[in-house]
Amino acid sequence: MQCKKKESHRQSLAGGGIRRNVPRSAEAGMKIFRIMRLTMFFMLAASLTLSAATRSQTISMSGKDLPLLTVFNNVEKQTGYVLFANLSVFDNAKKVSFNVRNMPLETFLKELLKDQLIDFFIKDKTIILKKKTVSPTPAAEKKETVAIAPDPITGKVTDSIGNPLAAATVSVKGKDVHVMTDANGQFSIDAKAGDMLVISYVGLETLNYRLKEGTQSVSLKLMPKVETEVVVTGYYNGYQHIPKERATGSFERIDNRLLNRTTGNTILSRLEGITNGLQFVKPGSNDPQNLRVRGLSTLRENSRPLIVVDNFPYEGNYSNRNDPSTIDLSFINPNDIESIDVLKDAAAASIWGARAGNGVIVITTKKGKLNQKPRVSFNATTTIGNKPDLFYSQSRLPGSTIMDIEKYKFFNRTDYGDVNSKIVIPEYAELLRKDTISGADHAQFLIEEAKLRARRDVRNEISDYLMQRTALQQYAINFSGGGSNYNYYLSAGYDKERGLYVGNESNRFNISFNNTLQPVKNVTIQAGMAYSQINSENNGITMGDLTATNGIGLSPYMRLKNEDGSNAFIVKDYRQDFKNKEVATGQLTDWNFYPLAERDYRDITSKSRELRINASVNYSFLKRFNLSVQYQNITGNSSSEKHYMKDGYYVRNLVNLYTQANGTRAIPLKDILQMDPAFQSKSNTLRAQLGYNEKFGSDHVVNALAGAEIREGVRESGVGTYIYDYDPEYLTGNPRPDYLTRYVIRNDKSNNFIPGPITDQSKFTDRFLSYYANASYTYLNRYTLSSSVRWDGSNLFGIKTNQRWTPLWSVGGKWDIDRESFYNSKWLPALTLRTTYGIAGNVNNSLTHYPTIAIQQRSQNPNGLDWSKLLGVGNPSLRWERVSTFNAALDFTLKNNRISGSIEYYYKKSVDLIGENVLAPSTGIVTGGSGLNSRLINYADMNTKGFDIRINTKNLTGPIEWNSTILLSTVKNKITNVWSNPTTKIEDFITAGLIPINGESRDLILSFPWYGLDANDGSMIADYKGQKFTDYRAYMAKFTSEDLIRSGVTVPTLFGSLRNDLRWREFSLSFLITWKTGHVFRRKSISAGAEYLGTYHMDYFKRWQKPGDELNTYVPAGTYNINGSSIYNNSEVLITKGDVIRLQDISFSYALTKRNFPKLPAERINFIANVRNVGMLWKANKFGIDPDFVDADYVTPRTFALGIQLDF
Repeated sequence: MQCKKKESHRQSLAGGGIRRNVPRSAEAGMKIFRIMRLTMFFMLAASLTLSAATRSQTISMSGKDLPLLTVFNNVEKQTGYVLFANLSVFDNAKKVSFNVRNMPLETFLKELLKDQLIDFFIKDKTIILKKKTVSPTPAAEKKETVAIAPDPITGKVTDSIGNPLAAATVSVKGKDVHVMTDANGQFSIDAKAGDMLVISYVGLETLNYRLKEGTQSVSLKLMPKVETEVVVTGYYNGYQHIPKERATGSFERIDNRLLNRTTGNTILSRLEGITNGLQFVKPGSNDPQNLRVRGLSTLRENSRPLIVVDNFPYEGNYSNRNDPSTIDLSFINPNDIESIDVLKDAAAASIWGARAGNGVIVITTKKGKLNQKPRVSFNATTTIGNKPDLFYSQSRLPGSTIMDIEKYKFFNRTDYGDVNSKIVIPEYAELLRKDTISGADHAQFLIEEAKLRARRDVRNEISDYLMQRTALQQYAINFSGGGSNYNYYLSAGYDKERGLYVGNESNRFNISFNNTLQPVKNVTIQAGMAYSQINSENNGITMGDLTATNGIGLSPYMRLKNEDGSNAFIVKDYRQDFKNKEVATGQLTDWNFYPLAERDYRDITSKSRELRINASVNYSFLKRFNLSVQYQNITGNSSSEKHYMKDGYYVRNLVNLYTQANGTRAIPLKDILQMDPAFQSKSNTLRAQLGYNEKFGSDHVVNALAGAEIREGVRESGVGTYIYDYDPEYLTGNPRPDYLTRYVIRNDKSNNFIPGPITDQSKFTDRFLSYYANASYTYLNRYTLSSSVRWDGSNLFGIKTNQRWTPLWSVGGKWDIDRESFYNSKWLPALTLRTTYGIAGNVNNSLTHYPTIAIQQRSQNPNGLDWSKLLGVGNPSLRWERVSTFNAALDFTLKNNRISGSIEYYYKKSVDLIGENVLAPSTGIVTGGSGLNSRLINYADMNTKGFDIRINTKNLTGPIEWNSTILLSTVKNKITNVWSNPTTKIEDFITAGLIPINGESRDLILSFPWYGLDANDGSMIADYKGQKFTDYRAYMAKFTSEDLIRSGVTVPTLFGSLRNDLRWREFSLSFLITWKTGHVFRRKSISAGAEYLGTYHMDYFKRWQKPGDELNTYVPAGTYNINGSSIYNNSEVLITKGDVIRLQDISFSYALTKRNFPKLPAERINFIANVRNVGMLWKANKFGIDPDFVDADYVTPRTFALGIQLDF
């Protein structure tokens, strides 16, 4: 039986009761709250949604000489808790008399059973009764009320803002004397001077107060309790809340406190290290594509988990129109999130059907609560990030060494072309060319050469002039509250971020509300809205902007400022001598690129918006049925604009390129405005479901729901715009220049049109229809069975019913062993076994049963006719990918809750996986054709298995609280039943994960065997089954995939974390240590002659130089051989262990409360500080490489955050 939660002891403000001794400032605040409540009421009239009924955890009951069993029957009806006990427990039980009102359940049970030979234990929503195992001390029957001393101590207990607290427990420490406060928070107790009063109340901090001599009356305030332990009561799967006591599936719940232990403006990055079974392939990523929930379930297709926000799938506002795996979570403000549930097995996730094969992440935003007094919360946080260490990457060489290489190339190779070449060459090569010209001043050359060699590495100047410390400022405020039949939540947030590169910054504005109204009994209406807008400026000059083509890359002796402090120019796009000569004709403008000035001559901006609207109506009837209809609409758009000013390099370069031989400019030397195509997305989802909940007697409980869902998603893009001769003051320009005339291009004399806008348009519409059902049955409150089924349909798979529709299902069971009559373990009081099996799926929206084409423009056809490009020929045999999952789990709790946790084993089998295969020529589908999706077919299976282990410990429970959480996950995958084309090149197998191999991991990395270096010339020893080779091409030709070394996997097979949370008084400290092991990576090096192709590495200085060096180095001599380079770069000698232990973050907080500072203007002020990306504690490799940033230019810098939170 369900009943609404009663909180009359907190209703003096929300319910309009009498307030006493309220200061004027508080009176003004209350006026604001009244105005806000009226505002929310009118907002409710416009838009409304679903509210879940709550159950009472307090007792209001009276009676005289009642049988104990009768009392517990009433407790069940009033609270929704279930009694579990053998009837023999009530043998010889005494009758009881009492009169309580709004007494906390646990306190009531202690009072009720204090004179009985019965112990109780609350687990989840179950009250477990057992006979006491020790004989009671003989004594006269105690009275049901505590005697009042002749001269009692009287007092009143209130909350932090003066509201009286009814049913607070007041006791004398060390004595069996305790009373409850009445409805006005008043009490009277037998105590004397020197006694310690202990006042406790559910959800508030316990207060110890020592009585002084002469004290007869006291006034005491209790402050809000700050929880240091996460208590999981169940999970939410997007359709219903599953209480823990009947949850058979595997899930992870991250509540608001745990989610906010660190700061930042992204959501998913906060989950790293605190979520069991969730693996970040790219650390710190906020892209779901870089996440794995219990490993892989697909080979090639969209491998990201399904994201659900407030009951509905969330696709985000697409920034990539052609990639359905792209999802943008930056529109969701982390401050608005109440909890996140990660669904990991079939029983938890299969209700999402064909989209749940990769796991599900359910995000629930904050909402108001019924009977909650108005609350205001404000927080502000500033996060500062260090500049990165640009000398981390080893893929560089000193400037002097680079100059030696360029000198060798100049005199011994043809990389820099002839004297008339226009191809860009390095600054030093240009200097060498001048020196070789007859009559050049060689002495001046030597001076200039010495200056180049003396220059400091350009990375220092990049750090000094182009980069800055990152800064993130976050502000958020929310208002919440509710009455007996409504609640509201309103929030606003503003984030401002300064990027790593000077000139890059962004801001985000969020506003949301969520309101609930119960206009009549059994009907709940709810409405919510969330709006987000992101504005960005990207005017920074990056390292990529400084690189040059023709193998030059980032020249280390480049400079950004001249010796006199003026801005320097760098070589870019074309040979500097060519530019100088062309400009000298007087027809062209300055053709140099000045990095430090360039960011002032462009204004590159982007804007993105998203509006999410939810509404629902819920109707309960016949005490057991619940009918709900839910709707969601999401609209989003993004656009970007690039304003290039006439003095910037972009405009000057275009003007010069299109200036004709007679000096005519095809493009005017004016500003250019480029507006890229705008992207839009919208989706509509409608869901109707019927829920059923009933308890039959005391032994049977049935919960079920069934429903249908229909959804449509549309993604589209428009055309872009180019405006030449743009005047930003008057917003005028020429949007229709001559795009039909071909002009001679200055640098290569080719003919081309002037650049124009992107004119391709696209529109993708996806429709889904699903039916689903879910049910659970609990017997004797210790045996639970669950099941779910879902039918997903899509016309991507043809018109036949057995092709379009796929049934997906799950079953599960749960056995609470500790509730058995034979189980009587004191050291292990809680023990539960869970097991599930089911089938979910995965779908690729880019594939279809039908042929697909893209209509092209006539202008792109020389004949001027309409034409189309074939995207796919269609696959009549296309089938749904299916993922079956088995999960077995053991949950346990040791005595006094000091140690608790779970051990879970899972096994996933994925079948009919889609991948790229080479088809027979008779099909007409050949490699290199335009039908890129035509080679994608169902052609492989894969299994994944592993363990998820969680251990929670309470190390200290006194004045200093110390809790620890250990997470440990193992995961391995293996491909089965796959066919690989025997003609596949060996190089394709070397690329990790490109070609799946039967019986091997999808993350396998293959290598050529390593036999060392030849002592005579430092070349690699090439040995194939005892046969020596000097011809590396012939050597490679001998290899098949079976001959390659299985060097390991690139993704950790074992990972986990250790989180410690400490608290003393109002101080809290938390730190997180993460680890990864079981994987390898292939580090970079420098092969023979690679430096002449522009590939550099510090292994250059480890090369073999003379006989004997082969004993101390693995780097071959510098003699160039392209086939030998491929073998060396992919050999097992470069395979390196990726094991790492990292101190992920440290968080600290201190709270000021009214208990400590009675004149505090807020109910609570909390100061927070944290450090993220603290550093590595240990790594297995000795090469100075961070395993999480193998190929990166730098490691993610450390960040420092300070913040404040005020609760009113």
